[in-house]
Amino acid sequence: MMLILTGIKRNWIIESNAPILECISTLKHARNITTYDFSTLYTNFSLNDIQTALTSVIHLAFKHSKKSYISVYKKSFKWTANPRENTFKFTESSLIESIIWLLNNSYFTVCERIFRQLVGVPIGVNCGPLIANLTLFYFENMYLESLYKLDYKAAKKLCNTFRLIDDISSVNSDGVFEAHYSKIYPNSLVLKKENIGNQSADILDLSINIGGASEFGSSFFVKVYDKRDDFNFKVLDLQYI
Repeated sequence: MMLILTGIKRNWIIESNAPILECISTLKHARNITTYDFSTLYTNFSLNDIQTALTSVIHLAFKHSKKSYISVYKKSFKWTANPRENTFKFTESSLIESIIWLLNNSYFTVCERIFRQLVGVPIGVNCGPLIANLTLFYFENMYLESLYKLDYKAAKKLCNTFRLIDDISSVNSDGVFEAHYSKIYPNSLVLKKENIGNQSADILDLSINIGGASEFGSSFFVKVYDKRDDFNFKVLDLQYI
């Protein structure tokens, strides 16, 4: 769980269920859990919003690295002050220029017609999910930077919030996430609540329920969740031979 010196977690990005499991295993009392999904994430993002966000994030990354270059290799990269002559590399400005070029030069064809994409995350590029992820991070980070100065208690309540691309879950936020999420993200994005109530939620491959109330408080109960089990038809798994 990444915390800034202020005690506020500004990075909600996760890559698996591990941070969520760690969170609920360390909390003493289970009070509430909510989960949301962006229904228009890739298609409704303004290119200007994406450009502003990625420019800021790239600047922040270079500032914290204290290096002038990113050397790019076949399967990895490295921050460096002195890249080798033949190594493919980016400076802060060249990386920003490359991102802007990509955003403004995304084309696709339908039959014999060529269309330029003017709204949304570029379609069909490998970095599409990363672009969406970092753009959302920008808005989250900016809002929390402001919120902790105005209402530290509310910002602290959001420390158990997690996001995997377009799925957001908040644990024990006591209604704070619900009250603030519309102020965090652009109006073009639609965030829909996925769970009913706040005592159970299906998050990624986890089914989390709150129960067992006693004088010591309620607890989280977790089991494996497979979305295919919710289908109203039988799913056959084909095995590789």
